[in-house]
Amino acid sequence: VSMNITLPGRYIIHSPMEVENRISARIRDKKMRAQLMEMLDGMADQKGCILRAAASHTQTDVLVREGKILQEIWSQLQAFFKDDKPSLIMLGPDAVQRTLSDHAFDLIDRIEVTTMDHYQETEEWCELYAPDLVTKIAPVELPDPPTDLGLFDFRDIVGQIEDLFQPYAIMNSGSVIIIQETASLIAVDVNRGADERSALEINMEAAEEIARQMRLRNLGGAFMIDFLKMKKADQNKLHEALEGFFVNNDPCTVQISGMTKLGFMELARHRRTPPLQDRFESAVSLGE
Repeated sequence: VSMNITLPGRYIIHSPMEVENRISARIRDKKMRAQLMEMLDGMADQKGCILRAAASHTQTDVLVREGKILQEIWSQLQAFFKDDKPSLIMLGPDAVQRTLSDHAFDLIDRIEVTTMDHYQETEEWCELYAPDLVTKIAPVELPDPPTDLGLFDFRDIVGQIEDLFQPYAIMNSGSVIIIQETASLIAVDVNRGADERSALEINMEAAEEIARQMRLRNLGGAFMIDFLKMKKADQNKLHEALEGFFVNNDPCTVQISGMTKLGFMELARHRRTPPLQDRFESAVSLGE
């Protein structure tokens, strides 16, 4: 339970308990932070706005509009604070809303939905926060009755999802990433296999794939990654690349601590929702 209530939008997180506007602490890129600081100057009339990374590709008037929408939502919520009994104030973002918000940085060509409930929910969110996406919502007709998981079969990605439940991931080059969860941390090992490239090249590809696997599997906690052994200069290059692979592309907060004395890359990812396997098993059981 926290008094630090926040209302998430597409480009802005509104924190009504704060007075000053600021930039998300997750943004480490200096150029992006400088750009967003300039954009904050055009939002001086608003309070408690936290700019997300996606705001850097947006016009200031769009941010002002979204800030006013979030402030109005907060104003409407005041009516629920008069009762002395505990009660639900507002539902948090569900999977559809969170996905659209997390991908605000990306160019979206098409949003496919299978049920009328999802269509209406997506349309309402887009009309409010992303009017440019309303025309990109496309209902997909499936055999009756349509289900939440029907789109997985329609796009033939069930097999790809099942691969995420394996304790390894095979890269295009033939190298292998082994992911083992323990009681205290998640251990990740990079194996060269038959790949004859340099250790730095393999590690760079592995770092990008590890970041992707963490997002897809929604893993959280402490990580110890055993990359292929490299020179000190190459370790610095890998560490710099990790900032882009993890910090700038992940909707969750990722902290990279660097190399330990034994040569392991240490980092932590703060997960917001249950792991993929837990959510998938719950969805399947509900479908049955």
